[in-house]
Amino acid sequence: MCGIAGYIVPGGDAEAKREVLKAMCDRIVHRGPDGEGMLFRGQAGLGHRRLSIIDLGGGAQPMSTPDGKLSVVFNGEIYNFPELRRELEGKGYAFQTNSDTEILLHGYHAWGPLLLQRLNGMFVFALWDAPNQRLFAARDRLGKKPLYYHHDAHRFLFASEMKSLLVESAVSREIDPVAMDDYFSYGYIPAPRTAFKAVQKLRPGYSLTWEGGKLQLAQYWDVQYKPNAECKTEDDYVDKLQDLLGAAVKRRLLSDVPLGAFLSGGIDSSTIVGLMAKVSNGPVRTFTAGFQDKAFDETEAARTVANAFGTLHREQVIKPDALAILPQLVWHFDEPFADSSAVPTYYVSQAARKEVTVILSGDGGDELFAGYNLYQWKDRYARYKLIPQGLRKTLLGTAGRILPWNAPGRNMLLRVANLEAYDAGEVVELYPPIKSALYTADWTRKIHGHDPVMAIKHWAHAPENHLSRMQYQDTKVYLPEDILMKVDKMSMANSLETRAPLLDYTVVEFAASIPPEMQMKDGRGKYILRKLASRFLPPEIMNKKKQGFAIPREKWFQGELKEYAREILTSGEFKQRGYFRPERVAAMLEEHNRGGRDYSMWIWSLLNFELWHRTFVDAGTRRI
Repeated sequence: MCGIAGYIVPGGDAEAKREVLKAMCDRIVHRGPDGEGMLFRGQAGLGHRRLSIIDLGGGAQPMSTPDGKLSVVFNGEIYNFPELRRELEGKGYAFQTNSDTEILLHGYHAWGPLLLQRLNGMFVFALWDAPNQRLFAARDRLGKKPLYYHHDAHRFLFASEMKSLLVESAVSREIDPVAMDDYFSYGYIPAPRTAFKAVQKLRPGYSLTWEGGKLQLAQYWDVQYKPNAECKTEDDYVDKLQDLLGAAVKRRLLSDVPLGAFLSGGIDSSTIVGLMAKVSNGPVRTFTAGFQDKAFDETEAARTVANAFGTLHREQVIKPDALAILPQLVWHFDEPFADSSAVPTYYVSQAARKEVTVILSGDGGDELFAGYNLYQWKDRYARYKLIPQGLRKTLLGTAGRILPWNAPGRNMLLRVANLEAYDAGEVVELYPPIKSALYTADWTRKIHGHDPVMAIKHWAHAPENHLSRMQYQDTKVYLPEDILMKVDKMSMANSLETRAPLLDYTVVEFAASIPPEMQMKDGRGKYILRKLASRFLPPEIMNKKKQGFAIPREKWFQGELKEYAREILTSGEFKQRGYFRPERVAAMLEEHNRGGRDYSMWIWSLLNFELWHRTFVDAGTRRI
């Protein structure tokens, strides 16, 4: 696992930008504390920070072919590189190292962009083709690793983190109002947008080609929901899943450094730990984050799983004073990010890094196997469709619009009035329409009537089935932009590599072939995954109620963190920005503090936005 960066000067000499590229690499030293490298080939400069995982002595980057015609920087792991290496050696290619990085050089020479179809792994890489003066870059299928870039007539820059691009003064920090509206709709900014107009994110499953000053994007993979021709019964699906997931776990145990697993006590991470225990030579190291508030704590369940498999188990208890690191987390995320589970993710990563360098996680289970409560949306709201659509829109919609912005039930009325719109998009904004009441008139004008639903619609191969369509959309957007972004940034902040067996693309494609009636049964999701897990997990884990990985925001913002939030969100800096109505933000804080309504989601998102603004807009890239 590493960090990459690059600078292309069209028609010029990239080495003239050596100091800029060095600064770009310095910004991401946490992603690669074990080594640094830079390479210049005419108009292209490649930079790398290394976290040594495989071939500790021979995998230094940037790496080039012996003739210097191809050079690459790479962040991630190629899990099937031993098989690809044997295939390429059969074609006459000679390898100088035992690193998976070298696969990219010879693989690109042999197959060109079709190399991407052969890779099984998590990756972002950028390859400079000197004879053709062409840069070819790609992001893995599911988006486990991020790539940011800036493109104009005078330069092309790319990096694993946006802060690297911002060291170049020519990259404008002008905020994108549309991206900010997306943030206050979902808690993250979907690709290709970022917080700044001048910077974009490469979408998962896409490649990027820069040549002659022109940029071309191409999609090379998408998940398609279609029946599996081999499986006839439920047991067939369970057996096939066990084979695929077992192989995915085994592939991810390849490492020259110590590894372990995150363990929450839920079905997903517990299944991964169970499969690891079956094939590991010694006890698995497991790590859990918990809270003093039992409503949010899963340490007991995690302990049950750890005891069942004899793991070497560690627990980290998160307290309100942990938010002293919030400015540091904002710096690592690069743009506003409102998923508060980033806090325990950071701390459990920090604890794990003291003992291991590689960690396995259960990420992806909810999206692939219909685990979210949101997937019961259609059934939950079906009764409201008994009311004629016109009546709902006029009666309930009008009632919702004339109610005060903070009136209880207002958001529910507006949602029910517009059920058809949600059905069409198969999305539900995480943040209710209260945001429009907080925006100033000037900020509203800058958004130009933007519809945030359009930012997360992906219809390329969207299935007709309602449940599958919601899974597809979450797999394409929520998973990479929230879940995987959170895990990447928080683990790499601690120089820890995270691997997700459930997101092996063979498992993802198989999960998409499971019939919807086997995904969710009797109102409960993860039916096939649960049947697999029941073969080896303790019964008390199988019967445990689903519990999200969240912090007790509501109580913290009514107690220990009340003054912290008030100080920042009523400050002169916050008021003068012109984005939000100060009197309504103050009223929201007051109502939350007295227990009238839970506004912790909004308080958290506003805090993150304000701290981000101070860090990246007001103060450039100065680290707090």
